[in-house]
Amino acid sequence: MKQNTKRREVAKILVEDRFFEKGHRKTKIIQSLVALIGWVGILVSLIWTSSPFLLPRHLTKRYHLMNGGEISSIRLLFIF
Repeated sequence: MKQNTKRREVAKILVEDRFFEKGHRKTKIIQSLVALIGWVGILVSLIWTSSPFLLPRHLTKRYHLMNGGEISSIRLLFIF
């Protein structure tokens, strides 16, 4: 005979997350903003590090020269 499982029993077994429940708009907005800020930080640092490697003619005259540390970082990022 098949045994029916109740929602409360399933909730004990599974992980609950406010983000995916109905409502909780404040939580969704805050978590989305934190994730977006994190991705912007990653992209800005990736562009900053790889810009002298990709655009050397445009950046040598201005403010950003390539060091040995940046070259090794770029190689590591491209391998990754």
